Amino acid sequence: MRPGDARRVSQMRRIGRAALRRWGLGQAVDGAELIISELVTNAIENGNGSSVGFSISYAGATVRIEVADGSHSRPRVRRRGGLYEEGGRAMVLIEYLASAWGTSEDGTRTWCELRVGEERDGEPS
Repeated sequence: MRPGDARRVSQMRRIGRAALRRWGLGQAVDGAELIISELVTNAIENGNGSSVGFSISYAGATVRIEVADGSHSRPRVRRRGGLYEEGGRAMVLIEYLASAWGTSEDGTRTWCELRVGEERDGEPS
């Protein structure tokens, strides 16, 4: 990953963190930041180059995170891998942390959902 790519991952994590705090969902920040990091990194490394889109939304008791990379190839969960492999674990983490995940029909967007409790720090804006 190039240095500019790491800044993009960090920027998208900050956007997600700010949205969650604005919605009073501070308890979801750690999991969401990890998911955002993994999805955006996956998009940068495996997508169609420089165009990576990100969105986060909140409705009911669900936070939805979407990352678009323009690629029609779908991520897959790799169950096996060496202990010292540097990559290949992103979707295993996503599957563990998210209540649901998938891709758009055309494969260009990967989404995941986090269930959040009814207890919030404040009301959504």
